[in-house]
Amino acid sequence: MHEPPSHLADAWNGSFLHELPAHARSELLAEAFEVDLPAGGVIYRGVLHRETVVLALVVEGLLRVYMTSPEGRQVTIRYVTTSDVLGVPIVIGRGGPVDVQALTDCVLLRLSPERFRNLVGADPAVGLQVARELSRRVFQTSELLAQNVFFSVQRRVAHHLLDLAQREGDQLVVPAKQQDIADAIGTVREVVARALKRLRELGLIATCNGAIVLVDPSELHRVAQGE
Repeated sequence: MHEPPSHLADAWNGSFLHELPAHARSELLAEAFEVDLPAGGVIYRGVLHRETVVLALVVEGLLRVYMTSPEGRQVTIRYVTTSDVLGVPIVIGRGGPVDVQALTDCVLLRLSPERFRNLVGADPAVGLQVARELSRRVFQTSELLAQNVFFSVQRRVAHHLLDLAQREGDQLVVPAKQQDIADAIGTVREVVARALKRLRELGLIATCNGAIVLVDPSELHRVAQGE
């Protein structure tokens, strides 16, 4: 089977997995299976236990990849959503003390880490696509680091709200909590609360049933750009 079932096609075709050679796609799909991960669920990808390593295509939902300090503080490394693939650096590098938490209900397509690792080692064409994917992630991480260093808190909060917003009916809703945003931009919840209050006063966001709703995404984008 070179291609996934029809209900997985959009997520698969939007990922770098779609660019792999046909034989590699077939091998990965041969043992693939779907799993549901409820909002709040955590995937542990501990490097000391190979059986816990997860390689998965995100079919639906939004998750965050984060690290936790010895003191218990967390920092968000990146967000992943439909068509992103979880676990590539750990499967290839066999390292990285990171966890993944679902911010919304998610559907994942679990893939075999061992098959993936073998394909990367055996086929230069597969290795090239993986290298391109990892390069893309390096640039994303560099951009996030630059934002957290150079942007004001207001800009960083606005940027993350736009990144996290998901369409629900006729509204754009952010599923993250204030602490999630604080972890992502390297600050504390109280600072984020003040920034959100200011955005509400400007009429750019609103709070509905405990969730943040983007009222004026265009103007919020201007704030994120520093205009």
